[in-house]
Amino acid sequence: MRVHSSTIEGVFQIDGRGGVVVPGLLLDADPHVCIGDPTILRRPDGTEIQTSVAGIEMVRTLDCNSMPVLLPKNIHKDDIPIGTELAITETRPRDDDPDKPLLNIGDNVSVAVNYRNKTARHGTIASAIWHHKYRLWHYYLVDNDGRKISKRYTSYDLVTHDPENDT
Repeated sequence: MRVHSSTIEGVFQIDGRGGVVVPGLLLDADPHVCIGDPTILRRPDGTEIQTSVAGIEMVRTLDCNSMPVLLPKNIHKDDIPIGTELAITETRPRDDDPDKPLLNIGDNVSVAVNYRNKTARHGTIASAIWHHKYRLWHYYLVDNDGRKISKRYTSYDLVTHDPENDT
């Protein structure tokens, strides 16, 4: 598991959503961070806050080399002084080997409901395609009734599902 670190230069509060820290994730480190990944905020006074990623903000920063990170609603702007170190740990395995996808055709999966996926779905992986631009595998599903689902998913969107044990 990789840890991505940066020193916070700015904090913004979004009412009803939480605090946004910049620069957040540095893109030259090739981050593969997901919502829910564990995060530590090490403040300049030495205290730490254990939290998690609530979102990745898709806004352009001045240097175009970072993505701001949204923290949970209970973390406020006043809790994060400038100079705080942000450390985010990747928890999901990377699906970036063009020769071998993490998931296989025929695997039973469930779609993780999150900011990208509003509908809970269960089904089987029907096909896997390598996306050259994003350097990730994308998966197409067939639901339990045999209907194709037109949306493509990444391994970050899917959770393996064992229908025999209902897990």
